Amino acid sequence: MKYRLIASDLDGTLVDDLSRLSERTIQTLLKAQKEGILLVLCTGRSFAEACMYNQVLQLERYGGYVVYGTGNGIYHPQSGWHLHQNHLEKEEVNNLFALLKPFGLILKVETDAGFSVYMKPWVRFLLKVYCFVFPKSPRKAMLAMRCYDTTDTDPVNKISVSTFSVCKKGMYERIRKAVGDNYSVSSGTVKNVEVASKDTNKWFGLLKVLEKENISPEEVLAFGDADNDCLMVEKAGLGVAMANGSEAVKRVAKKTALGNNDDGVALFVEKLLRE
Repeated sequence: MKYRLIASDLDGTLVDDLSRLSERTIQTLLKAQKEGILLVLCTGRSFAEACMYNQVLQLERYGGYVVYGTGNGIYHPQSGWHLHQNHLEKEEVNNLFALLKPFGLILKVETDAGFSVYMKPWVRFLLKVYCFVFPKSPRKAMLAMRCYDTTDTDPVNKISVSTFSVCKKGMYERIRKAVGDNYSVSSGTVKNVEVASKDTNKWFGLLKVLEKENISPEEVLAFGDADNDCLMVEKAGLGVAMANGSEAVKRVAKKTALGNNDDGVALFVEKLLRE
């Protein structure tokens, strides 16, 4: 295989819809690393959530990286090297929070430790009713999240605005216009829009890894499914969109893999390893 680095998104790409890594995916990526290919997980998750798969994929042993927070930070488990890119300043967070409140049903403020959340009162009430009727619903976890406090001092990576999927397209453009050119606006799912510091995206985070490892963009194999994967998929030597991916990422990809529930990444990598 001519590619020296595999960069993969997590949700909707490497893991299935229940956030599980299949045994086939694990074994395929371990085989690739044994053959000297560097593995980089590129995700919109917070640092704590992004590192859930480090051990099973043996990133520490093989020298892989985690690009988390949609490119906001980079972590190298083997050395403990940790680079923060672009935290939002406290004043920026409070200003953005006030600005973004009218746009979404739920706001999630992400730090390295996880999320705090703001819900409009009527949304919280309806969610409580829903979870009472359906007590096993995964949405119940949302009620347990810590409420955002403007006095919080933890460095903030990004703010996510959640809404109904049918509203996202118009909301995306309105938010981009509202925050101007001083911030990065992207989307990780059909139901959210993310706002972070300017030039925060997975590709710029990955470029730091390429520079450190002396690897060229042409030597990168990248997988993604969402709008916030577009630049990474477009700029990589071989960018691959998942079958379940957005139309935007499919337009910039050179190839398409099977979906995240069908071991799409593993099957694609296995084929290249055989060549």
